Amino acid sequence: MTYSGFVKELIGWIDSHLESRLDLTTVAERAGYSKWYLQRIFKHETGLALGEYIRSKRLQQSAERLVYGEDSILEVAISLGYDSQQSFTRSFKRQFGSTPSAWRRQKRISCPSDAGLSQHYGRPAYGHACQANG
Repeated sequence: MTYSGFVKELIGWIDSHLESRLDLTTVAERAGYSKWYLQRIFKHETGLALGEYIRSKRLQQSAERLVYGEDSILEVAISLGYDSQQSFTRSFKRQFGSTPSAWRRQKRISCPSDAGLSQHYGRPAYGHACQANG
């Protein structure tokens, strides 16, 4: 999908600040638009509400970190802006159909090269080969 220069730039900024506190107010202030106007533009061009986009990108990043990283599930959750592991687990399960711990276990053992993440968002994770637990 082709986005306007403004939305492309905004998406790039959001993607590089996923570990920061991001909400509609913060992003609108950064963009220099009212919350209402920004939400309207973003939804019109992407088909997603801004909050949905941020949540989805954070969950994608968390899925990669669970497979390739060594942080605990709580550490991953907190670093990506969730207030609790329970809240993170609910969101993760809604998006991926699996709890974070089950995802980590399954993908670390069974993944050929991309931990199965490309089926969820169309590209290999980090470009690494997965190593099975022994």
